[in-house]
Amino acid sequence: MKINLTENDSDRLADILWWIKGFRAAAVANDDTEENCPFGPEHEETIRRVRLALEEIIAEQKEEGKCRE
Repeated sequence: MKINLTENDSDRLADILWWIKGFRAAAVANDDTEENCPFGPEHEETIRRVRLALEEIIAEQKEEGKCRE
């Protein structure tokens, strides 16, 4: 079964990335060490790369006429 991905999926992934960045920034601003934060730069990079791959998949689906908005 092939999953139909949408731009909304990509936008939601961007929201998650934004939240993680804000969570980490708040931890640093509150003098918490980054060790207390369950997310690190590697998590941000992984989500960024997955989102780029998702954008490629969505573009392919649009070409095939299979992508909903």
